[in-house]
Order: sequence, then C-alpha cells, then structure tokens
Amino acid sequence: MGLFFSVPLFANDRPFEKKLPDELTAGIVHLLEVVDPAHAKSFQPELVSALLKFIEKPKRTSVLYFADGATGSPSAYYEFDLHRSLKHLLSYAFDPDIPDVALTPTSTRLSYWKKREDNHINLPRLSENLNQSDAPIVLYGLEFVEITPDSFSGAYYSYDNHRSFILFKYQNHKVLISISKQTDVSSVGKKGYVLGRDADWDYFYSGEPGLSISGLGWTRSYMYDSYGINIYYELDHNAPLVRCAILHWIRAGWSKINFVKRHHIYSGLKRFAVPFKAILESPTLPDADVMAGVFSNISALSGDILKEKADNYFTIMKTRYGKQKYDSKKWPSDIFEEKGPWLNMNNEEIKALLAREYMKLILGKTQGKEVAALLDLKP
Repeated sequence: MGLFFSVPLFANDRPFEKKLPDELTAGIVHLLEVVDPAHAKSFQPELVSALLKFIEKPKRTSVLYFADGATGSPSAYYEFDLHRSLKHLLSYAFDPDIPDVALTPTSTRLSYWKKREDNHINLPRLSENLNQSDAPIVLYGLEFVEITPDSFSGAYYSYDNHRSFILFKYQNHKVLISISKQTDVSSVGKKGYVLGRDADWDYFYSGEPGLSISGLGWTRSYMYDSYGINIYYELDHNAPLVRCAILHWIRAGWSKINFVKRHHIYSGLKRFAVPFKAILESPTLPDADVMAGVFSNISALSGDILKEKADNYFTIMKTRYGKQKYDSKKWPSDIFEEKGPWLNMNNEEIKALLAREYMKLILGKTQGKEVAALLDLKP
C-alpha cells in the first residue's frame, strides 16, 4: 500500500521548513529510479543506509523536512511511530484481500492492482516473505488509484501508479520500502465533498469534472505528477516498534501551473498517518484473516446486490447528514434530493464504500444497527 491523499489548497499547519541533509540524496534518487521502468535500476541496500540512519534519529516535530531537488516538485517528509510489529503491519496493510481503503479511509477512495490489459491482479502476501530470506525481495506492479476529496476545494482525482515494494534487512532490522510514481497526468479533478468532519470518513463524489474556486471561478485541475517513498522500519521487534517515514512529491493545479506547497503535502501526510496509526493500533481490530474474509465476501457480491446496497447507503447518509447535523454550508442543499450520483457508482466504488463502513463499525464510528442491512449484519 502506498500513500494516497488529497491535497488541501490551503492549510493552517505551517511548520518550520528545512531541507533534508545532502547525504540522503543518493538514496532518495536511487529509490525513485528503482520504481521508474525507464531506469530499471536494481535495488542496492548500501545506497539507502544514510536514509535509514536519518530515520532512526529523533527529530523536532515542528520541522517540515523536504527534498524538492530529487524530482523538481514540492515535497514534504513526515514520520510517526507505530507500536506494533512489522509483521502486524504487513498482515493488514499489505494483504491482497484487504483493500487500501480499509487502512487509509481519509486518503483512498479506491485502488487496485492492474495488468497491462487492465484486469485486476493480486500481489503476494508480504508477511509470508518476512523471514524467508536475507536477500532483498523486490516486487513491481501497476495500480489504479482514486483519492478522496480534499477538505478545501473538494477535488478528487484518479491516476495510475508504478509501484515497487522492497523487503529486506538492515543491520538486523526488518524494513519495507514502498515506492510509487504516477505514470501520467491524472484525470481532471472532479467535485466532491467531505461530509461532516474528515474524521467521520464520509465523502460525496459528484462525478462532475471541474471545480468552482472562490475568486477564480470554474476551472479544470489536474495532478501533473506525484512520487512517494514510504519506509516502514522496525526499530525494535521485541517492543514492538515500527517507525513509519514518508516522503512525497506532488505537482498539481490548473493551466499547467503548480499550486501545491510543501505545507499542503505535509497536511496530506498527516491526514494519512492519523487514521492509519489509529486503525493498526486499535484493540478492537479483528484478526487479519477475519477482515480478509469479510472483504472477500464483499468482493464476491453481484452487481444487482451492490446496486441495492448503494441505495441503502444513500438512505444511511441522508439520515446522517440530511438534517444538517454538521455545518453543511460546504455542500449544496439538494445533495440528498438527487439520488443519481449516489446510485451511479460502479461496482468497485460500491465495494470500497462497504469496506469503509465496515472499518467504521469495528472502530466504533458507527453502530451495528445503523449498517446492519448494508453489511448483512444482525442488528
């Protein structure tokens, strides 16, 4: 799983900005070359040793580190500690039967692996390879991604990513590196809304291209390129403790002009990290096999049943927000009067929203009675 997040156009969180040390550049560039088919470089662990040493060190949380020069796009670095083992993380976040939306509900609307002919494909379970070899294991793939609406403009985008996973040991520490590179310009930004609070994980997708930006009017926006390096470094397998270090670059805007700043990316990284950590550390999280079974059942649902569930979902969302439980000035007053956008979702999009509702249930964000029919649960 990579990092997929929407980019707020404005943000209040403005930490002090500082360039990453120059000695990290060689390792960063090397990882970006590994994921890029145009370079086809083999992974060399010694080139990332300085980067891993930097990750080990304590840092001031008020500093925004960046590495813009590696790609020419704005960037930001963010790290957090996960008080679980790397095996625990791999069992949930990198299991082919557990969709990305389950672990990244505020960032990912939909993602799946693709073959060149655009059929879905599953990658191996990385947790099964954790102790198999001291030599690095490197996997490559192509994925489709659609992100959630950002909290300011409501823009959401879809695009393809080249992805690489590297599983290896560094000085007896287990490490997973996930690298992504956007293959081409994204689809045109479409209008969506964050319903309630972002922490509620409820979003509306209009399907309509173009955005209406205050002071600018209607515009067509795009994500021009994006790169990501996520490093999951097991500092102490006995404690257990994994340091999650994320470095991302994004260039997005309209009229081929980039409007993304470093602090926008930093806010997006934090938007990814908070629920990711909360989910994986939750004491109510079921066993990975149990979750995988639930998602496999969702994946097997027929199109007719999925359409019925989309209708049911519309009713649930109308109940949650139709009476303006939260400040609804951000979305049109008729958002729950027209069913079209809610019922015109394709099968994959409906499966993803069912996965998100299941995660909300097990995290205590909703009640079983409310979503019983949607998830085929007994009230």
